[in-house]
Formats: sequence, C-alpha cells, structure tokens
Amino acid sequence: MLVNSWKKRCRNRLYRLVLDALTGYEFSTVHHQVLFDCLKAAPDAQAGLLASLLPARLVRAEMLEVLRTDYIKFARARGLPNRAIHFGHALKNTLVPVITIAGLQLGGIIAFAIV
Repeated sequence: MLVNSWKKRCRNRLYRLVLDALTGYEFSTVHHQVLFDCLKAAPDAQAGLLASLLPARLVRAEMLEVLRTDYIKFARARGLPNRAIHFGHALKNTLVPVITIAGLQLGGIIAFAIV
C-alpha cells in the first residue's frame, strides 16, 4: 500500500514535469530535485521490498509450525491468553531462523549493491 502511494506520487510529479515542459513552463531546481529523489529511491525501495519477502513468508511458516508444538498446547491448557502465547512463547522460537536468513540477505544486499 505504501509502495503504491509512493509510486503514484512519483508518477504524478513526472507527469507534471512533462506537461510543464510541453507547455513551455520554466523548470525550477525544486522540480528537478523532487524528480531526481523519486528516481534515485526506486532501486532502494525495490531491493528492500524483495529482501523482505522471504523473511515474511518464513515467519508465517515457522509460526504455524511452532504453534503445533506440545509446549504451546500446554500453555493453552494453562489458560494463558493468545497474546502471551504468541508473543511470549512462539515468536521467540520463530525468530531464530528468520534472523539467520535476514542476516544472510542483508549481507547479499550490501555485497552486491552498485555504488
């Protein structure tokens, strides 16, 4: 949702600049700077979005797996609220492989970033 609104703003600014150029409107340095900032941030946003897909899927898969374990069933039998079970017990064990994968992806992003 945030990416779509960001894309719309950049697209609208680009359209405005093109229309201003076609009508003979004098460009200001502010217009150029805004367009340059939008175009400069696009690859970073794409790399961040692509890097967040695998950890998000992994969190879901691991959480579903952890919620089926015996100690979660015992916590439910004790009468703990779902919030305490999910955040206090399950999420701690879910994040171990997620942090590992996120660290590897961060290293890949840094190593293959074009400066």
